[in-house]
Amino acid sequence: MNTHPTLFRLSWITLSAIGAATLAFGLITLIAPPSGDRGLWRADSLATIGTGLFGLLISLFAFRARQPWAWWALWFYPAFWLTHFLANLPPAKDHIHQILFLVLSLAALCVSIPQTDRYPRL
Repeated sequence: MNTHPTLFRLSWITLSAIGAATLAFGLITLIAPPSGDRGLWRADSLATIGTGLFGLLISLFAFRARQPWAWWALWFYPAFWLTHFLANLPPAKDHIHQILFLVLSLAALCVSIPQTDRYPRL
């Protein structure tokens, strides 16, 4: 039995939105970095752009096509946001987006737990 189509659709849309938001944040900080070490912000911005693009493309193509590896690969989102929150990483002054993206990514992955033989069962 497959995951309910509506829940699966919400899952890939949610994960795609997280990727797009992460990509957008990286682009914004690359164009208009906050005060401080510009080189560090440029490096962080490029890493954030890569992370967002990575997740967005996996969500839109492989996860949406129900590729087994994509479901597992997208667990980097909860790990990424939990690490950012616990380590007080930038932008550390506002934890709301970190908690929101952590909860949304966990929810999206949990409601899309594969129920076919194409995916490992949990």
